Formats: sequence, structure tokens, C-alpha cells
Amino acid sequence: MSTADENASGSDDTPELPPVIQRKSTKPDESKRFSLSHRVVTPEMEGQEVEEKWKDALGAGETWFLVDTKWWKSWCEFTGFNPDTGKVVESERTSSRPGLIDNNELKSREFEKSLKLGIAEREDYNLVIDSVWNCLISWYGGGPEFARKVQLVGLNNRARLDLYPVFLTFHDMDATTKDAVPGQGRNDSFHRNLKVKDLIKELKNREGESKESKESKESKESKESKKIRRKRRKRRKRRKRR
Repeated sequence: MSTADENASGSDDTPELPPVIQRKSTKPDESKRFSLSHRVVTPEMEGQEVEEKWKDALGAGETWFLVDTKWWKSWCEFTGFNPDTGKVVESERTSSRPGLIDNNELKSREFEKSLKLGIAEREDYNLVIDSVWNCLISWYGGGPEFARKVQLVGLNNRARLDLYPVFLTFHDMDATTKDAVPGQGRNDSFHRNLKVKDLIKELKNREGESKESKESKESKESKESKKIRRKRRKRRKRRKRR
């Protein structure tokens, strides 16, 4: 029989096809996700972490953040966190994970860091302490951020959140031309009733703290670089001995 006839009649030497591999679904698990810090978090983990940091009473010198009420409610439903008690409620969660934090409805048209007038707590926004906000923004991202400082007002030094401070923009000065360096500059907020002399004093204090922080950082970096140089010298000496 010819080769053609053999091929036509079918041969037992025909190679077998590889078995079909059942691949796992690549659809993401909605019960958990990677946070922006690349750490896997679940609804339970999020709720418990916020519970540990939760605070509902304003304290002097603290910084609090505003969160859009619609987004905040969706997050509470998703994690089972109850802001009235500051605890996670064990229940069957049916809501989906919220998207990016969206605070655009709170923003003023005049200035991006300013709040629009007429907004009300619980109806338009909810307040969270800075440590809670840091968790939320690391998990979801979004914005814009509305950080507000607690001020003590009145004879009884009652803690009150300064929702509508005055914003000043600072620019670095060119040492040669004495003109402001081009760019957006740095925005800082100050209490609306702050007197000019007190404003100047506060600016000097902030400038001093900034310099101390910078010097401390430079000192730390200098120490680390010295350690690295010492290690390199030791290695060189060892190599020469060999």
C-alpha cells in the first residue's frame, strides 16, 4: 500500500489532542479588593479599622474632613459600620462596593478648597477625623479633600469646626528679582476672625516648624549617608585583606 493509501485509511499513530484546561474565572471578587496601597482589604477589615480610629467628638487642634453624605452612606451599608455607635454591625451585606470618593457637590465655584454655602451636616456631608479619612482615601481615592481645623470659641472654649476659613496663597520669592516664583503656590487656611498681628505670629511659628522639620530630615539623611559610607569602607578593607 502506498503512503497516500496509508494516510487515507487512518493510522494509529495520529497524535492525541491535549486535554482541555478549565481556566478559572478572571472576574474580580467583589467582596475584596486591592487598596491604593496594594494591600488586600475586605468590607469587614475596612469597617473594623475605621471602628478602631472612630471619634465623634471634636477636640482642640484636631483636623477633620468632610465626606459627601451619599458616598458615606453607601460605604456604611457596604461595610456594616454604624456611625451613630461607632461599631460594625454584623449583618448580611447586599450593597456593592462604592467607587471613588466624590466630594464635588460640596465644592464652591469660587475656589476649589472652599465649601459652598448652605450645606448641612448629615444632609449634605458627614465629618470624620483625619485618621479615618486617611484610611478611606487610601482604599478608594477620589476627592477633593476638605480639611477643616477645630477652633475653641466663646468664654467656655467650645470646640467648633471652622468650615469657612480664609485661604491665603504663598509663593516662594526669587532671591534675585524679588518676584514670586511662577506656579500655583501653597495654600494655607486661617481663621476668619484672626487679627493681622496674630496672623503674622502664626506664620512665623509655622515657618519655624517647617525649618525644624527640614533640618531634622536633612540631619537624618546625613546620618544615614554616613552609615552607608562606613559600610563601604569596611567592605573595601575586607577585600584588600583577601
